[in-house]
Amino acid sequence: MAHLLRQVEGAYTYKGKMTLKADKGTPDQLFYACRNHPYMGGVIHIVEKGQKVDVKRQTAAAKAAGGDVSTKAATVTRSKVKQKLMFAEMMLGAQGTKRVLASQNDEAKQLVAAAKKKLNEGREKSLAGALPEALVLADQSLKMLSEASRLVPGDEEVAQQAESYKTMLTEIRDYQKSYRDNIKRMEKNGGVADDVKLDEKKLAATLAQAKSLAEKQDYMRANKLLQQALTTVTGALHKILDSKTIVYDLNFNTPADEYEYELKRFSGYEELIPVAIEAKKPAPGAIKLMESFLSKARSRRDEAIAKADVGDYPMAIAMLLQATKTVRRALRMVGVSQ
Repeated sequence: MAHLLRQVEGAYTYKGKMTLKADKGTPDQLFYACRNHPYMGGVIHIVEKGQKVDVKRQTAAAKAAGGDVSTKAATVTRSKVKQKLMFAEMMLGAQGTKRVLASQNDEAKQLVAAAKKKLNEGREKSLAGALPEALVLADQSLKMLSEASRLVPGDEEVAQQAESYKTMLTEIRDYQKSYRDNIKRMEKNGGVADDVKLDEKKLAATLAQAKSLAEKQDYMRANKLLQQALTTVTGALHKILDSKTIVYDLNFNTPADEYEYELKRFSGYEELIPVAIEAKKPAPGAIKLMESFLSKARSRRDEAIAKADVGDYPMAIAMLLQATKTVRRALRMVGVSQ
């Protein structure tokens, strides 16, 4: 029969059985574990006469620990718990945690304090033989310490996040330009449906907030906001892509005007390529084929520009027509019909 790991005041054993005399000072829960048989243990609930306690799957101790003990006791070894607790202890003294404690980030510091508390509770549960509860607490402590370290990254990580910030911001600006150009054309030629329009004020506010965070080197939050902004602006472009996207005024006064029109038309289709890839998510083979068409189209576009520079607009226009035809084929490669 099981024996207590530590003596409980007011309790005594007789022929392998334990009798507990509870009083007002007795805790609501007592934890026990067998010192002779591994994984044998449990929780003793102290209740009033007629009181009921739900002990089906999750113990009250696990709830108090803030987690769900779904792992059966038989699968949780003492060595595994010890290892997890030791790892959490190492994390608590690691450079990342020291960096957090030396920072001005109150949220990260609070996470470290909470992690330390969870770790201490985990040790207590382990000593009491409540191994599943101890493992949950150790895991929670590690998770909190990891989150705290992410909130206060090191110099190398800050540099990487800063680079991501600049890359995403450039993408957003490019998509904004594409959106505005297409909206102007649509407004000039019959109007724009409300569900296609982008809330540019809200987008500007998001970008301003991201910039403010970036200036404080809080790139993690800044990049999250940029990701939201990127999703918003590409979402608007997707709607344009599904509607009548490229529309131009066909009134030309000179060959130069017609050339400018064809050059803008080419650019309009070209701008849709990255949007189409993101929206349609084509297979790698289709993307590779699209890129070959796009490369040919850009080469022909460059030849057209060279012709226009020397005043040969008829040839430049003809070349641009071919270039635009090719870039439209590239769009069809990724599943966009126009």
